[in-house]
Amino acid sequence: MNRADFTVLLVRALELKGTDQDSAAFSDVQKDADYRNELAIAKQLGIVTGYEGNMFKPNSELSRQDMMVIAYRALAAAGKKASGSATLESYSDADRIADYARDSLAALVKFGIVSGKDGKLAPDDTLTRAEAAVIVYRIWNL
Repeated sequence: MNRADFTVLLVRALELKGTDQDSAAFSDVQKDADYRNELAIAKQLGIVTGYEGNMFKPNSELSRQDMMVIAYRALAAAGKKASGSATLESYSDADRIADYARDSLAALVKFGIVSGKDGKLAPDDTLTRAEAAVIVYRIWNL
């Protein structure tokens, strides 16, 4: 699953809206790209920030922890708050989570959006389409 596809799924599932998409466009997203509008909305709402040079790298693979950061920011933009009691400590690889992603992962675990795989969060693994579908479905059902 690449960065653009997952971001588009979230923006559409949460029915997020922006204002001036042209001013929020990323420099490496073509004007005729199918996902241009959704990426601009995500940028306006602080869901994605991109890379140096105002680049998004839309076709780059997405790690599970980066997916969780984007998903958490999208939930916040939609005004949804975490509830539940699950914690990161129950995962054997919790120590592998990057500092920038720790709060986002904790919130998604607490929400019940992320339940891990085989007792692990696998933060550095590449997000699969199947995993993305499950995450977006759970978010959509909140």
